[in-house]
Amino acid sequence: LTMYPLDFAEFCTACGLQSVTFEYLKTCFETLQPVAESVHDSMLRLFYTYMVVGGMPQCVSTYLATHDIGQVLAVQNDILDRYRQDITRSGGREKVLKTFEAIPFQLATKNRRFMLSEIAKTARLLRYENAFALLADAGVAMPCYNVTRPTTPLASNEKRNLFKLFLCDTGLLAAASLQNIQFDILQGNVGVNQGSILENLFAQQLHANGFALRYFQAKSLGEADFLIQDGKNIVPI
Repeated sequence: LTMYPLDFAEFCTACGLQSVTFEYLKTCFETLQPVAESVHDSMLRLFYTYMVVGGMPQCVSTYLATHDIGQVLAVQNDILDRYRQDITRSGGREKVLKTFEAIPFQLATKNRRFMLSEIAKTARLLRYENAFALLADAGVAMPCYNVTRPTTPLASNEKRNLFKLFLCDTGLLAAASLQNIQFDILQGNVGVNQGSILENLFAQQLHANGFALRYFQAKSLGEADFLIQDGKNIVPI
């Protein structure tokens, strides 16, 4: 059974959101009706909190017990340190550790694409493939591959040498960003500087709910952060 960090809906449930609210939101979505302002504001507060706390069970438990983001951050940093310790025991650990440490900073770039040249000028994909595979198989990182055309089947259009690499949990990414951004996010300041965390959050939701992560980018057409396949239909997000 594959386990993931809590997604946003599960986080809301853990925070005490009632099923009747979920049903109300679902009805509004399906009928294209505005959500009541009070509900909307409450959901936004939960959303911003989720961006900072994330879905790692120990982090969520700590938040529910204390509502102290400082204590949550301490748990997140401990988890990140344990990841680093595990990586140093793995094969090819230097490349794996460099890849892991590069994720927050590479996501903060303009196009968020993972660039091996930022790790080392001599780095080549063939030499780092095992590092990507190990982090993905361990559930620590989530690759998101470029597709050359937004047509079905998406899998056959993947360009696997162009990809983004997301961290498994939005809260861990916020902690790893080393910018003390938690306060800004909790205040709803999720502008350009927090774009990488917001995009990572949506990657996390899609991944936990069984969707393969793919994106589309073309100079002539622009970019869709994510493309998912629904039968014969392609849904851009």
